[in-house]
Amino acid sequence: MPGVRKLIVYNNYLFVTKGDYDSVTFSSVVFDSYLDVLSVNDLSFVMSFDVSNGPQWSTESIIINENKLYVAINNGYEWGNYKGIVGVVDLLTMDYTHEVDLGEDGKNPINLMFKNNSVYTINNKNWDGSSISMVNVADLETETINLSNVSAGCGVSIIKDNNLLYQLSSDYPIYSFDLLTLENSNPIEGLIHNYYAISINPINGYTYTSVSNFVSNSSILIYDVNNNLVNSFFSGVATGKIVFDVRNQTSSILEDELVNTFNRSFDILGRMNMQDNMRITMSSDGNTEKKYLLNK
Repeated sequence: MPGVRKLIVYNNYLFVTKGDYDSVTFSSVVFDSYLDVLSVNDLSFVMSFDVSNGPQWSTESIIINENKLYVAINNGYEWGNYKGIVGVVDLLTMDYTHEVDLGEDGKNPINLMFKNNSVYTINNKNWDGSSISMVNVADLETETINLSNVSAGCGVSIIKDNNLLYQLSSDYPIYSFDLLTLENSNPIEGLIHNYYAISINPINGYTYTSVSNFVSNSSILIYDVNNNLVNSFFSGVATGKIVFDVRNQTSSILEDELVNTFNRSFDILGRMNMQDNMRITMSSDGNTEKKYLLNK
């Protein structure tokens, strides 16, 4: 499937946003559909939201909240003709129901985020400035605020607590936009690289980032809640997305049992190195304890 931009899963469906350059003319590729749906099980085709009943221009970021899918429509591959639209799909009926116009200052949305019953977009306009738009999911009313300290486009962005963090393209400082006061703050200390991806660990609040040279590999840098670098490792070339798989059913290792039984060591990927036979007590449901014998 050519032109794939972003993916998201809902039940048995895999939603795909699309947009691309023509490798010969370097103009935007015209697709019959910019939002396709595949089966999660075998990636077989399910349906398309074609240009007559879906987005009419190339799409980018995509998120889901309470049976609604929101997709950023930016026409990002046609220079000077960027769009600023958020499309809405009702996932219960699979109907493309609304398009929200972000206004003249909301052109070229590149990232969608959700917080406090609002969809937030970071918009790169004509790459001569950026803005943040807020779409209330209840009534789809919008507000767009220009980022006065930005004279170029933005790269990575993410919501952490009540702040929207964003970084200028090809620059190093990461700025914070307070979602409560709607004001900017000074650059954040500790985050000092030009990042290609950024994500927050929902378990401990640690910030995971990738820094890529686009040739050989990417460095994954992990920061604690105070933005101190605590770990790093290498991943594939141009790591552009970091996702955490958090299951509803978890198992926990009892700390006292571990401390009293053996010394733990881990490799750079976080895998435990087992030195001797040992027995670990694990709790699978909070009440029942199960014994596992781990062999060397």
